[in-house]
Amino acid sequence: RRLRTYQLASGGFSYWPEKMLADPWASTYAGLFLNEAKSAGYSVPEDMLSSWKRYEQKAVYASVIRSDEDYMIQAFRLYVLALAQSPDLSAMNRLKELPTKSETAEWLLAATYYLSGKPEAGDDLSKKLSPNIPMYFENYNTYGSNYRDAALVLISLLHKKDVAASDKLASNLTAVLRSKDWLSTQTTSFMLIALSRHYT
Repeated sequence: RRLRTYQLASGGFSYWPEKMLADPWASTYAGLFLNEAKSAGYSVPEDMLSSWKRYEQKAVYASVIRSDEDYMIQAFRLYVLALAQSPDLSAMNRLKELPTKSETAEWLLAATYYLSGKPEAGDDLSKKLSPNIPMYFENYNTYGSNYRDAALVLISLLHKKDVAASDKLASNLTAVLRSKDWLSTQTTSFMLIALSRHYT
């Protein structure tokens, strides 16, 4: 009921209740939560999910990719749509051909290919990528950090079924969670998703 106050008529989500504009990252983040909850057996209203999915499918084709941030948002959007069993292979292929400096976004796109039953395309992307993320933190745009990105890399490695690399990365992330380091909400949530998938 509370989440409904963040969803707009467009199907997208805002960061605050009763705002007029949907936020691209927040919308996909909320969609990830809804789909994770549904897959875990919770009752998720179908109208919320279907409205969200329509919003994301329109956003896929309305988005103009001008920056690494745009690439990251689109890769995340396509990944969550694939999780919702609505992969868009043509949009994935178009994004794959665009240049980006964001290896995390490319890891996400690789995960989307694996999830969509296209492992060759996923391997083509991931074979040139490093699982090591440089230290950084941002409290705007996609709210990224090196630990958040490492969790996304772990998710991709799990889809790839790279046991050795995922074991190593999961061990590192587990140590971070056990530490007293401050972690943002987004970083913590993605780490918990990745580690819960790894250990189950």
